[in-house]
Amino acid sequence: MEQEKKLQIDEPLQLISFKVGEKEFGLNIPKVRGIKRTAQITKVNNAPDYVKGFVNLRGNSIPVIDLEAKLKMPKADVKKEKPIVVAELNNKTFGLIVDEVSDVLLIPNDIIETSPSENLDIDSVYTKAMGKLLNGLLMLVDLDKALDLADIEMLEAV
Repeated sequence: MEQEKKLQIDEPLQLISFKVGEKEFGLNIPKVRGIKRTAQITKVNNAPDYVKGFVNLRGNSIPVIDLEAKLKMPKADVKKEKPIVVAELNNKTFGLIVDEVSDVLLIPNDIIETSPSENLDIDSVYTKAMGKLLNGLLMLVDLDKALDLADIEMLEAV
């Protein structure tokens, strides 16, 4: 059996944790700009299937991405309203539709390991590490890989 590799992190990670389907994910707090509990999404024609449209955030329209579709996860039960985690990457603000926002966590670096590439039921190319918590695994989302900035830039041009 291959030995699990530790991710080199000097300080504990501060994450916002959220669920997509039955999986628990984390996103570095410095990338998070807020959480919208409810929002009216304006649909956009000819967008990729994981891009759901735009929401109004303090007078600005930002693109919204369905993280479940982007991670190629099996479709969960459809809820009427799902929260949107507002994040920023390369000076671009966008929203991520998730099923539930859980908590803010401080994860010690000794429980963080590089992601295994199999048996996760998700496209693991979009995750960079996992944390072994008491109640299961927390996958750390790698926004640089998960989001296609060309899609966000295309939506901002609309």
